[in-house]
Amino acid sequence: MSDNTATLTGGTVGMNLVGGGSSSGNVTGNTVSMTGGSVAGSVYGGGSVTGTVTDNTVTVANGMVTSNVFGGFGTNSETTGNSVALSGGTVSGNVSGGSSNTGIANHNRVTVSGGTVTMNVYGGNSTTASASGNTATVSGGTVGGQLYGGYSTSGAASGNNLTVSNGTVTGDITGGYSQDANASSNTVTISGGTPGGGVTGGYSVNGTANSNAVRISNATINNQVYGGYSEQNAVSSNSVSVSSGTINNDLTGGYSAVSDASNNSATLSGGTIDGTLVGGYSNMTGLAAANTVTVSGGLVTGDVYAGYSEDSTANGNRLTVSGGTINGDVVAGFSNNADATGNTVTIRGGTFGGDVFGSSSTVGDATGNTMTISGSPDLSMARVMGGMGAGDAMTGNRLNLYSSGLTVSAIGNFEQLNIYLPAGTAAGDTVLTVTNTADLMGTSFAVNSQTGNAPLQVGDTLILVDAGTLNADATSA
Repeated sequence: MSDNTATLTGGTVGMNLVGGGSSSGNVTGNTVSMTGGSVAGSVYGGGSVTGTVTDNTVTVANGMVTSNVFGGFGTNSETTGNSVALSGGTVSGNVSGGSSNTGIANHNRVTVSGGTVTMNVYGGNSTTASASGNTATVSGGTVGGQLYGGYSTSGAASGNNLTVSNGTVTGDITGGYSQDANASSNTVTISGGTPGGGVTGGYSVNGTANSNAVRISNATINNQVYGGYSEQNAVSSNSVSVSSGTINNDLTGGYSAVSDASNNSATLSGGTIDGTLVGGYSNMTGLAAANTVTVSGGLVTGDVYAGYSEDSTANGNRLTVSGGTINGDVVAGFSNNADATGNTVTIRGGTFGGDVFGSSSTVGDATGNTMTISGSPDLSMARVMGGMGAGDAMTGNRLNLYSSGLTVSAIGNFEQLNIYLPAGTAAGDTVLTVTNTADLMGTSFAVNSQTGNAPLQVGDTLILVDAGTLNADATSA
């Protein structure tokens, strides 16, 4: 059945309102338009038990729907390219662009620019098959439940897109959700509105969460934000970015409750994170590897971790700060119950209210880390440490210092301190001022010029480290 139109401008429909339906045939190109009246049941643009359901449309500008609204519904068939547009009225149930029990739900879309949906909104959803390439957009109105780009119980959720620019969403916002399969390449973009719940790019209970993204500007979010989240599997290559607005909670690129978190990223260029900022987080036995955090502006009130593992290693994580303010500690790699090694911190600017560690481990080693400092960051309140841990916290830790006239609170646990004198360094200058303790026992020094031309003449002197308390032994320069 195809190309039928049903229009409701007033009155009451006692059961369902359907544009086109079939028990076994394909249903294509049907339309339902509702500008008034009420429907006691559900509204279907098109529906079929076993036939494909494609390119059907429902528009609601006014009126009342007691149950659900579906652009397309397939009981045991695929739904593709169906849509719902809500600009007014009230839907007391769920809204889905395309929904199927056993078939795929792909490339469906929902747009909410006004009106009220009491329960959930799905760009596309399937119980047992994939939900991919669906879109949900909210630019006004109210969603009283959860908002999903794509949702599947047993199938994969991939390539779904969700956008919120205005309006109110009371529940959680999720780009792609799968209970038993993978959630990958889903995207959430929030540029305004009032999100009431948490925000996640891709969420899987039992599968992996890979390559999902969340982008936030000009919004206030009071719950946690995740690029990707998995309860029982690994997370990788997920990302979150904030350019403006306020997050009154933690922000995490990729979070796994039990497995590995790798290659995830978090970026802050403006706005406020009133919580902890993390690139990749493994809450139990998984490792945290090759995750990144980049801060170029804005404010973080809590700690910042590129990679965080509760029970396994934190290796190869990278943290870069070129601007903004961080009130808490800055740590490239952290492990609570294992080693944290080979992590990197790069500082080119910014203001630091806490300490800066290459890595930190509660019980293990914190070694092989590299820290590079250039520009004019404010580190006057910070302890700058190559590593912190109950085990070895010094071996292989290296500080490359490209700034002169820098002040820190304390420094220590570096096996190598490389000083690169900038142009304009003059005799009598102090390269590094340490207001409290400089623990440089076992630290090897190397001094070079950044320009290749020595800024000092033979016989000139300068102070490399001026410390309140200096602990040092024989060094080489």
